[in-house]
Amino acid sequence: HSPHPDQQKQSIFVAQAPRMTDAAAPAGDAAAARPQSLSRDCYLLFADRQGTARALHRELTGRGARVVAVTAGEHFHREQDDRFTVDPTSKEDLVALFAALEADHLVPTTVVHAWSLDHPVVASLTDDPLSPDALVAAQTTGVFHAFALVQVLAAASFAEPARVVFLTRHSVQVTETDCPTGLTAAPLRGLVRVTRNERLAQRWIQIDLAAT
Repeated sequence: HSPHPDQQKQSIFVAQAPRMTDAAAPAGDAAAARPQSLSRDCYLLFADRQGTARALHRELTGRGARVVAVTAGEHFHREQDDRFTVDPTSKEDLVALFAALEADHLVPTTVVHAWSLDHPVVASLTDDPLSPDALVAAQTTGVFHAFALVQVLAAASFAEPARVVFLTRHSVQVTETDCPTGLTAAPLRGLVRVTRNERLAQRWIQIDLAAT
């Protein structure tokens, strides 16, 4: 009870900041350190030719995931049950791809688009010999194909929307002195930003890898 009537209804909350401590792992919890099983996941992997997708494919299948690989080619073709070729300029090939997956009850939980990893490296549009035509040509497997993928996924009738991951390499400036060499992926970065706001049903992610 306060001797001052004007303080009768005042409340004071006292809180103590948490202290960080190292907690010992519970006994018999060694299994928690093992890689998480992905046996219920299906990955649709638009594979690059540099080896990144190959390593990712090996890691995912090693953890039990089903992986369907898609490479860029001249026309739609199913080489194996889990391997396709599509024409990067053909939206119809993407429609055929997803129709084939749906017919086989292969619903991708994650789509990984790694084609931009094959793009030429360029540090400067003024000092590098990459021509404007080559820059535009790179978008065939970059933002142009990604935009078609966005449209096809929006029209797909999957029960659960897939998470979509675009892999790029050194296209984002990290420090003030950093000079990205993956400038051909810059349009793709812009598309991902816009799509995050317009296609809320799916998760749109860009993972920018370090320069090699």
